[in-house]
Amino acid sequence: MLSREIFDQILQKYAKMQVIDDNDILFGSGVNLSSIAFTEFIMDLEEECDLDIDIDGLDASIQTVGQLYNHLAAG
Repeated sequence: MLSREIFDQILQKYAKMQVIDDNDILFGSGVNLSSIAFTEFIMDLEEECDLDIDIDGLDASIQTVGQLYNHLAAG
């Protein structure tokens, strides 16, 4: 199961901002994750939470931190 606390802690390692909000955009403005940082973030989540995340299944409709968390928590 994906804990919101762990999700936020791991994301903070890769974020280019101090405080992260559910409405922050993942790429470009906001959190500003690079594709490499995003991949490493997902790999860390998988390892820490014992998950198997299909990164190819994360489509362009997932744009914010909250959307990503909700998608992963539901999966």
